Amino acid sequence: MTSYPNQKTLLKYTKFENDCNVYRFEQIKKYFTNLENLMIHVPEYIVPNLFEYLDTKDISWLKSLKNVHINILNQNIELMPPVDIIHRLKEFSAFLTCTTAHENYSTKKEQQRLGIPMHKLSVDSAKGGFYFKPYEHKENIMAVSPDFHPMKQEILKKIKKEIPGLKLKIIRNMTFEEYKKLIVRAKWSITFGEGLDGYFSEPVFSGSVSFAVFNTKFFTPDFQDIETVYDSFEDLLQNICSDIKRIDNNKETYEKINKQTKTLIYKYYKQNEYLDNLKNFYLEKYTFSEVL
Repeated sequence: MTSYPNQKTLLKYTKFENDCNVYRFEQIKKYFTNLENLMIHVPEYIVPNLFEYLDTKDISWLKSLKNVHINILNQNIELMPPVDIIHRLKEFSAFLTCTTAHENYSTKKEQQRLGIPMHKLSVDSAKGGFYFKPYEHKENIMAVSPDFHPMKQEILKKIKKEIPGLKLKIIRNMTFEEYKKLIVRAKWSITFGEGLDGYFSEPVFSGSVSFAVFNTKFFTPDFQDIETVYDSFEDLLQNICSDIKRIDNNKETYEKINKQTKTLIYKYYKQNEYLDNLKNFYLEKYTFSEVL
């Protein structure tokens, strides 16, 4: 793992337990002096800036290698750069691919739009090692995603007013372990991000009930059947307080919603399939490989 080329050095990630050292991009050139084949995984949001980070020496070095494979990590379809920016990577890479995290945009249509091989990678649903508590051991806490949304403050203000005993805990300035200990205590969680994200799914793994707004770019249609996934933020604002009170009065309803949500998440994010997907990527057995 390396930091961005010619940027500030980052030695290690400190917000979660790991044994992964982070090297400078320049160290690859110095250490692997006889390198012929190189695969680089690039997060989607950094692709447009990659041309600014790479200097002329970096580009000359990449062009000198026999095989350079750049894989774009499409973890959020809304952050994917325009197709012309993606294809600019061919200036120093003979082979481009894209791996995806969400089922809903892992499609042949999207692959044809990009014009490069695409492979559904999914996510490692077992990696987190989340804790679990049943309803009766939960605390009256709502974990709140740190994402910005123009209606966020209005929604949180209404929740505070109508459910005064509910503690709102915004997820910020904490390690991953601290985060896991928070969501296992919390009865509820709410995401203001893309919807089908960790702030929605991970509390469910911990036995909580999560609230989100349906986003067609990330959720598959069957998530609309979950009563805590709303059609819009206006719909959420109008109904979330009454729904919390109703669900909290019935342990059976609470556990039914948690189970329904968890079942759907595991339908698309099975650990054994993720491992198979990972293996197939490196065997070059891509989900969609034909390029028109």
